[in-house]
Amino acid sequence: MKTLVAFFIFKRPETIEKVFQAIRQAQFPRLLVVADGSRPDQPEDVRDCAAARSIIEQVDWDCQVMKNYVYVNLG
Repeated sequence: MKTLVAFFIFKRPETIEKVFQAIRQAQFPRLLVVADGSRPDQPEDVRDCAAARSIIEQVDWDCQVMKNYVYVNLG
């Protein structure tokens, strides 16, 4: 399999964990993770965005992980 999966994340760690488990089960060889940043008027976003991004660090199979993280919210 040569499939590249693009995974767009923001701040819902519970949902991201569920989707990540499906990605882990399929063990795609390449994963592109695109993460939007926290909104300036929502202080809880900082915590939730960090928790969401930490899930990606759980890749434990042979996988090329490419990350495109921004730290300001682009909407």
